[in-house]
Amino acid sequence: MNKAHLDLLKKNYKDACNAFLKSFSDTYDVYVNEQDWVAGDVGTIVCINDEFYVNLDDIIYMLDNNVSWNEFLQWWDYGMDAALLGINDSPNLKSWHKGCPRKIDKETMKRLLKMKRDLDEEVKRINSQETDTNPF
Repeated sequence: MNKAHLDLLKKNYKDACNAFLKSFSDTYDVYVNEQDWVAGDVGTIVCINDEFYVNLDDIIYMLDNNVSWNEFLQWWDYGMDAALLGINDSPNLKSWHKGCPRKIDKETMKRLLKMKRDLDEEVKRINSQETDTNPF
């Protein structure tokens, strides 16, 4: 394969990836553009609203399957909460959308997150207390 042909393929690939990104931006009414590919690597992971890091496969899946923004947020939050709690349950977006089983229901997740916040606050309180000096 000659260099000119390879360069054309690369250009077409980048154009296609950026077209998916534009369609995603328009469909979900989020501001994202060609400058948002992480490390400038077009076709890999894009940073959305300085908060969400999403790969191109998930972007295409969302567009192709009418995944709502709300469902995306539920999937994202579940994965972030599970990771915060140290629970190994992070289904991919496609599995989530198809209704895969979750290890934790919403109420249990809320309860565990509250327990973690309470624990973190108590540890912070203990750590902020002045240490008693040892009289011996």
